[in-house]
Amino acid sequence: MDWIEEEGKSIDEAIERALSRLRARREEVVVEVLEENRPLLGFFGSANVRIRVGRTPTTSAVQRAVEILEALLQRMGVNGTAQGQEENGTVSLKILSSDGGLLIGRHGETIDALQYLVNRIVNRRAVGGERTRVVIDTAEYRERRIERLQSLARKAAQEVKSSGKAVTLAPMSSWDRRVIHLSLKNDRFVETFSTGDGDHRQVMIALLRRREEAAPELPNP
Repeated sequence: MDWIEEEGKSIDEAIERALSRLRARREEVVVEVLEENRPLLGFFGSANVRIRVGRTPTTSAVQRAVEILEALLQRMGVNGTAQGQEENGTVSLKILSSDGGLLIGRHGETIDALQYLVNRIVNRRAVGGERTRVVIDTAEYRERRIERLQSLARKAAQEVKSSGKAVTLAPMSSWDRRVIHLSLKNDRFVETFSTGDGDHRQVMIALLRRREEAAPELPNP
């Protein structure tokens, strides 16, 4: 746990200063009083408090995401539990349920909607750029979907290299588009960028030298 030290005329004042520096809520930190000087006989001198404050382990973000997801499942009338872990700033949640097909929905629409809601709720109090990315999966849907999208990206990239013409994929969700972008990120011959609006956004793949001819938009998953 990383700690910071802060001072104030009272414990509450010192805590508020520390919370501001950490951009955290009171329930997210541990506080230890290091020094507390009171005025002599209550009159002479000034009060001063020195504390150290540490943010509780990042598993709190995982636990919060799990609780939110399980509450949503309950409201949907779905029997299931969630497990989570955090890695590289991303919280991965797995739903354990016999209703996997129902949770996934047509073309993943239901699980994408759940993921969107959990992300919105988890990050509702986020300050500045300190946001938590939450990815939800069940019945290995995401893993299988990633494999299919990576295969699609490779085939489309090969077509672009062979024909020299840009290829535009069918409209897909922001999560799917991100997988396509990342799949071809290290390809030295093609690049990807999104085009279109709303639910109709598509990924276009083009040879690097034909970028300007294909479309003027900048990459935006």
